[in-house]
Amino acid sequence: MEPMMLDVRSIGGLTDDEFLALSAANKVLRMERTKEGIIMLLHPTGGESGRKNTDLIPI
Repeated sequence: MEPMMLDVRSIGGLTDDEFLALSAANKVLRMERTKEGIIMLLHPTGGESGRKNTDLIPI
């Protein structure tokens, strides 16, 4: 599933501090910011992706 893209460049983008504050205020969301300043809201892993990630965890 593709992430939802949030383009905030038209309002001047977000500084690093603003992005960190946004992330901290919305801890249930997985967010990343591209080098162009677009915020990606990522879907939680589950199903096959979650199983593959579990396989990577050393026991």
